[in-house]
Amino acid sequence: MALEHEQIKSLTFSEYLAWLNDGAILKSKNDYCRKNISDWLINDSGKVCVDEVLRQEQLSMDLDSLARKYNLKLRKPKEERINASRVGTNYRAFYSDSDAELIKNRHSQDIERFGYVF
Repeated sequence: MALEHEQIKSLTFSEYLAWLNDGAILKSKNDYCRKNISDWLINDSGKVCVDEVLRQEQLSMDLDSLARKYNLKLRKPKEERINASRVGTNYRAFYSDSDAELIKNRHSQDIERFGYVF
C-alpha cells in the first residue's frame, strides 16, 4: 500500500476531502488518517483520558500554560510558520460549501467536544 502522501500529493483540497470521506478503501495501514482527534483521546467509556489537550492553533500559549502549571522548563521550537496561509485571510474562504459540509459532518465530535465553530 502506498503511503498516504503518495496517494494524495496530486489531489486538490476538495479531491482530498472526497478521497478521505470514501470509506470503500483503506487509506493507510491502520487507516489512521480517518480518525478524529477524539478517537485518540477518548476511552471506551466515552471519557477524555488525557489531562491536557494542546491546540495547534495556539500551541505556543498552550505550552506556556503547561510549563507554568507543571513547573516545566520547555524549549519551544521557533514560531516559524511553514506553508502558512496569507495573514488576515479567513479560513472559510478556502472551503467550498460542499467542503465545509464534509468537514462539519466528518469532525462533528471534535467540533463539539473542543468548542470549535465551523
